[in-house]
Amino acid sequence: MLRYCLVVALASALAHAVSAQTFTPLLRELSHTVVLNPLDPNKVWIGNAEHQTYHTTDGGQSWALVATGEIGNSGNVITSATQHAVDTNIYIVGGWRFDGIRRSTNSGASFTRVFADGFTRSWFISDAIVASHQNPDVFYAARGSDVNGVYRSTDKGETWSLLTTIPRNTTTRICTITLSPHDPNLVLLGCLGGVIMRSTDGGMTFTQSTLGGSLTIKRDTEFPKIVHSLRSPGTVWAVAAISSPENVAGNGGLWKSVDDGATWQLTAFPDTSLWAIELVPRPEGEEVWVGGFRIETQPTVIKGDGLLASSRDGGRSWTQYTDFPWGRSNTDDTVKNAWIFRYQPTTGKLFLAMQTGLFVHETGTTSVVDQGAPTQRTLRVRATPTGIRVYNDAPSQLQERWAVFNVEGRAIAEGDVVPIDVFDLNVRGLAGGGYLLKLGTQQRFRTTAFTVAP
Repeated sequence: MLRYCLVVALASALAHAVSAQTFTPLLRELSHTVVLNPLDPNKVWIGNAEHQTYHTTDGGQSWALVATGEIGNSGNVITSATQHAVDTNIYIVGGWRFDGIRRSTNSGASFTRVFADGFTRSWFISDAIVASHQNPDVFYAARGSDVNGVYRSTDKGETWSLLTTIPRNTTTRICTITLSPHDPNLVLLGCLGGVIMRSTDGGMTFTQSTLGGSLTIKRDTEFPKIVHSLRSPGTVWAVAAISSPENVAGNGGLWKSVDDGATWQLTAFPDTSLWAIELVPRPEGEEVWVGGFRIETQPTVIKGDGLLASSRDGGRSWTQYTDFPWGRSNTDDTVKNAWIFRYQPTTGKLFLAMQTGLFVHETGTTSVVDQGAPTQRTLRVRATPTGIRVYNDAPSQLQERWAVFNVEGRAIAEGDVVPIDVFDLNVRGLAGGGYLLKLGTQQRFRTTAFTVAP
């Protein structure tokens, strides 16, 4: 046991910090989940709050606000979402304080509630609605409120049936569900109470996995994300989040299983609260990315918020990304929480949904050689002695609102303009560094990042 503890401590200590300049902000709207279109890498879908979603069809150059319900009346946050792998017109969404599951068959233009059983709460908290790897028409959902139910749809998400429930004396909240890409019968649940549940019969029955020799970690521990290795069958990773300042010691961290989730061992970041994880393919293996988390009302004795790190050697050493442009979101959020990573293998881009916006990282790894001609940018910006000059490939005939955000996510200048092909904006005194221009209306807008030389 002593040797194991030393290995864990060493794994967390062997970390070096690098600049986060490779991360580019795409949106300054709160982002809780990301859906990447499997057939078109330019199409990205973001889950926000109050039934709001943001869609782009050009890789993040322009965005449209699309509602899944009545905006501003429910206090919900869209945290779980997926898309049909073949019929990409179908979106399926749920979330925290959400009213069930909603489904779109027209690329998000409209949504219909397809799951609601009379309870006021039917939350699907964190990657709690997922698609089968073997059959694109099959979806699973794990409900994490009054009923700890595991549900399945075999008709593209149109109808749902209850497979089983997890007893409340085992956990009071299911946080996430994951399906094995190698075994259609293997289903894992991450739960509150430091519990991971495992099914080998397609979600009909579950047993508790062991975590470092125990069935639980701490009563406040949540397992919000679990991911399977695509290259190493049997290898699974999970992150644990901390919610109580009284239970920091022996809590949280990055966990790994090499037997399909039956047993787990702490691998890195002990006593640290994590929420996001993703695996990025590399020639030498899989790069592990993790992101930290802290409930904003909890004291900073809980480590995790502001943490962004990656490992290329299975968690033995880590690169931590410093100077990340967290900033603030459109709702003035400043908590440095990483909610989810999504890797796009076609473009090699890693999307990061954060409390303070959506960011993209160029990983330098892609699964294709020829991606065709690059998409023309609709906005380009150049600094001038009197402000900035905007080159606009798609001018509007109507007045639009513009705003320039600094690296902290704060709007430092804004105004109205009727865009033409080339126009100047009076933004004086820009210091050297990165900025984001937003141009359009609340419902439809474009963004572009630009840099001012020191």
